[in-house]
Amino acid sequence: KIVARKAVVDSLWCPKRLGCPLCQELMLDPVQASDGVVYDRRAIQKWLSTNMWSPSDGRPLENLRIASHPETASAVREFCAQREWDIGESMLTVNQNETLGKGAWGVVKRGELRNGSQRLRVAVKMWPEADRGLAQRLFEQEARVLQRVAGVNHCCQLLGGCLLGDRKCLVMKLYKSTLQDALLARPGGALELQSGIRSSLEILSGLQALHDARIVYMDLKPSNILFDEYGAIFLADFGISRILPPGQERFAPESVDGTPNFMSPEQFRPVQSGGVSIASDVWSAGCVVLEVMSGHTPFRGMQHGDIEAEVCDRRSGPHIPPHLTHGLSDILGTCFRHDPSQRPAAGSLRRALQAFQVKLPSAPTTMEAPQTIAPPSPISVLPFSKTGPFITASADSSPSREGAAPSRPNKPPPPPPPQEAILIDI
Repeated sequence: KIVARKAVVDSLWCPKRLGCPLCQELMLDPVQASDGVVYDRRAIQKWLSTNMWSPSDGRPLENLRIASHPETASAVREFCAQREWDIGESMLTVNQNETLGKGAWGVVKRGELRNGSQRLRVAVKMWPEADRGLAQRLFEQEARVLQRVAGVNHCCQLLGGCLLGDRKCLVMKLYKSTLQDALLARPGGALELQSGIRSSLEILSGLQALHDARIVYMDLKPSNILFDEYGAIFLADFGISRILPPGQERFAPESVDGTPNFMSPEQFRPVQSGGVSIASDVWSAGCVVLEVMSGHTPFRGMQHGDIEAEVCDRRSGPHIPPHLTHGLSDILGTCFRHDPSQRPAAGSLRRALQAFQVKLPSAPTTMEAPQTIAPPSPISVLPFSKTGPFITASADSSPSREGAAPSRPNKPPPPPPPQEAILIDI
């Protein structure tokens, strides 16, 4: 059973040398433990919370320290930049009776990737057949964003794309649950203070990675924020996201896009405000952190037009409940400045929240900087065919080099926890 899972990792998800010995997945945040083996941070942290011995060879560990492994991180980014993304139609089965989420732009179904006897459960996003021109444009737009952030921590991971009949599909990792699910399950709708801060920091790490890649998210909200089986955060649903061309910092969308409760003033009125930019996402991030920490959804119960009048005409931000500490209220207040140029960058906001966390009881003593994204290879989105490629690096891209492969004992690791269903709002 373990051998079969390892084979799935090697052929359907990532090279064996870049897969975590514990969770059998691509190491988006690789760290080296005191046994000399490289693991994904989330997997080894969970292991070390209950075990004092190596998961690879069973020997006692000298200590519980872990350290970032930049060589493996670089190899992961290079693999994602050069990999082939086409998934053959015969490799994918979609369960049409199990919908994980749906919206105006398509539907997400549970699926299964297979290669011989190998199996991997996945989420499959499918575009409507009615408007093929629009479907093609939306498909290509989201595919470009997902490929650009492939291998980046805290961003939903693309496995590939395919054509099922006449419907274009993106195949993605299946995550466990959403932040919205977690908030609904909590009394008062808010996370515990330390947990809320940790989740908020990971959200901002993912957002910073998107902005480093010149991507404007446009739809940051709890239902688009996913948890994996280790409780780590991943941003998802880039259907209306936009990649900014070099030299361009703002753009005016053809329509008003986003979710009103989390939209900035310039998203409501892009032409009058000079356009949408990465600063628009910072407003949305403030709204999300506000809900995570207080349980209050911004502008709850208000209609689209009422919210627009509040943030655009009255120049008001979301109400910040008085029970939040002054330090946190002050940080959130900077996100809701009407002038986008006066809002902090995602990285600056993260550092401010990190400084606030350090002052809390039992705060972590150390915290590493978020992963940054390497300059992407030129991307070509090619016409679809039954046999042709999905997305490929440009012809002048250099071939992939072998990354630093950490030494691994021969003893197989224990199987990872089972995957569970997830609802994705699209």
